[in-house]
Amino acid sequence: MNYSSLYQKIIKAYSLVPRYFLDGYAFSPIQVFVEVTYKCNLGCGFCQFLRAGSKGKLEEMEVPELLEALRETRKGSIISFTGGEPFVKPGFMGLLEKVSKRNRTHIFTNGTLIDDHTAGRLIDLGARNIFSHGLVLVGVSLEGLENTHNGIVKRDFAFQRTVSAVRSLVKYRRAKGRKYPLIEVKAVISKENVAEIHALFSLAREAGADIFNIMAMNMAPHHSRISGRYLSPYDAPPPVEEVDIDLLKSQFARMKNEADGIQLRTTPQGIGLDEIISYYENRFRLSDYTCYYPWYGLTIAAHGDMIVCPYREIGNLREGGMRGLYNNKKARGFRKILRKEGVFPGCLGCCFLVKRPDGPGSRNSHLKHALGRVTSRLHLRA
Repeated sequence: MNYSSLYQKIIKAYSLVPRYFLDGYAFSPIQVFVEVTYKCNLGCGFCQFLRAGSKGKLEEMEVPELLEALRETRKGSIISFTGGEPFVKPGFMGLLEKVSKRNRTHIFTNGTLIDDHTAGRLIDLGARNIFSHGLVLVGVSLEGLENTHNGIVKRDFAFQRTVSAVRSLVKYRRAKGRKYPLIEVKAVISKENVAEIHALFSLAREAGADIFNIMAMNMAPHHSRISGRYLSPYDAPPPVEEVDIDLLKSQFARMKNEADGIQLRTTPQGIGLDEIISYYENRFRLSDYTCYYPWYGLTIAAHGDMIVCPYREIGNLREGGMRGLYNNKKARGFRKILRKEGVFPGCLGCCFLVKRPDGPGSRNSHLKHALGRVTSRLHLRA
């Protein structure tokens, strides 16, 4: 099953009516990203939150506060835990276990703190199927072969621990006869690792991972949210740093020819390998894309801010509950502007970018007009 394609269809369908007809309102979020901490045991130079842990003056939310907030989510929603490094957070494993009993869960991690014991506990949390509660995916970051990876993350121990974590997860999942959680190896393309992308793909496949995720580097410095001074969506991020394009093309071609037994995925999920090449050539056509995230998703910052876009916070959970804030005036206003604009200059490289579905003559364009006619008739009858 192509889980990425299925996910894209679900979020588009879920967002269509509120985006076009509810005047800035959204249904309750079906995916919530929880940035449990900005602290990390690695030091990746490209990390958006690299300086957040040391410069942040706001107090991070504790596990009981996060649990209380997440009780307001839909039972069928996906809760994605990220950071920083989630396993650095005291009590994170307990948080994950409790939330996994109610929701589908998902982790982004560097894997260095997943030993054999932790791997076994994670596999025990695996969902019975894609529609039931439990842990559905563990995404592990691997930025190159040993010397390259350790150089990028600035820790000599990192590569061996990360690869060991992937192998432990695969081993315990096989031993316990489970399908979930899926295991994903993620790599952000950079000039340091562009020559090793195919080798990383081969390593992930050999280790038994289900998905190899090729990630475009996002240059927006989102750590600015820690100061409370959020960036403007109208300011484009710096251009992505150049890589050897011919080398990148050859790496992609080799992977496509060998992608049996492992699924290739891209981030942003709404673009393909050719479009990632265009992005690194700095000729990406941003006007061809848009974003649904404010209509289906929500991010909870480590210090409690609710965020419907990296550029827009709508309030803090310590000042009001999730349900009360999600459709407040700030949230509705931002959605209406995004609906009108379609995309902002600051969206370049964002992982939530998707192809525009409403171009002239498109299937969604016809559907949108049909829904508009139905809505107009209902208004006339009222």
